Amino acid sequence: SDQLAAQLQSRGMRSGDTALVQLGNHCEFYIVFFALLKLGVAPVNALFSHQRSELSAYAAQIKPRLLIADRQHSVFSDNRFIDELRAQCP
Repeated sequence: SDQLAAQLQSRGMRSGDTALVQLGNHCEFYIVFFALLKLGVAPVNALFSHQRSELSAYAAQIKPRLLIADRQHSVFSDNRFIDELRAQCP
C-alpha cells in the first residue's frame, strides 16, 4: 500500500480528493483502501454488484478524481462506461 500511495501521489492525488472504488473482496481491495487512506483520499467503496446506475449516482455526488475498478466486472470490461463517467465527472 505504501508503493501504491506513492504512485498515486506522484500522479497528482492529494489529501481531500475522492476516489470511487469498485473491487471484489480480494487482497487488492485492501491494498487500495489503505493506500488511499495514507494519502488522505476519501474512498467511496461501491459494492461489486453495483451497476451503471449506482456508480453513476455515486460519481455525480462525490465527483471523484480517481476511479479504481476491476476489469472483470461487466461494466468495466471495455471503456464505454468509463468514457461516460469521464464525461459526467471530468
